[in-house]
Amino acid sequence: MSNFQRGDRVEIICTDEGFKGAYYPGTVVAKIDPGEYIIQYDTLLREDELAPLREMVSPAALRPMPPEIPAGKFAVGDNVDVYANDGWWAGKVIKKLPGRGRTYIVFFESNGEEGKYRPCDLRVHQE
Repeated sequence: MSNFQRGDRVEIICTDEGFKGAYYPGTVVAKIDPGEYIIQYDTLLREDELAPLREMVSPAALRPMPPEIPAGKFAVGDNVDVYANDGWWAGKVIKKLPGRGRTYIVFFESNGEEGKYRPCDLRVHQE
């Protein structure tokens, strides 16, 4: 079990239907005994949309923020994370489109969908 401190940058896994498996960036606001954390999301807002969403989560829902690795070239079959809808979603490159723009088609097993993404929206899969 990881031991996070106030101010640590983390990613929080979502278990809500339709968002299952997506990781959202955030910050640890407080550690609550026994072993729960209050986190604040970077990209998700409260229902009133006036401030960032804060939630209490278990340590199992957190992982350290991965280091930034410059977007590189990906090959068909590579497991990647795609930044979409304010979070990181696990997928697999299924096609590289020709041209200078290096666009990739990524398949998401979690929902059976696929989409087109630029290298700047991809990173090496983090799990």
